[in-house]
Amino acid sequence: MIKKSQTPPPLRVPIPFTHGCNGEYVPPDPSQLDKWATKYYWRLAGEHARKLGLTRRQFIARASGSALALWVMNMTYGCVGGALH
Repeated sequence: MIKKSQTPPPLRVPIPFTHGCNGEYVPPDPSQLDKWATKYYWRLAGEHARKLGLTRRQFIARASGSALALWVMNMTYGCVGGALH
């Protein structure tokens, strides 16, 4: 639990849309598609959180935040021809 005097950690997508790094090499910069997927995720997370009466932080911390990230990945990278962009 975070005390009011503490600043909360920054919000992050539970399953990132960019390449990870294990310290052996520098990953490439995020592509335009990666940036688009991240913006789309944050927009949808905010919309769904409001509908459920949650803060965006609460929504992301639940399984619904991870499920949304997987859905955005599928719609962004999995659809033939990139259906959403």
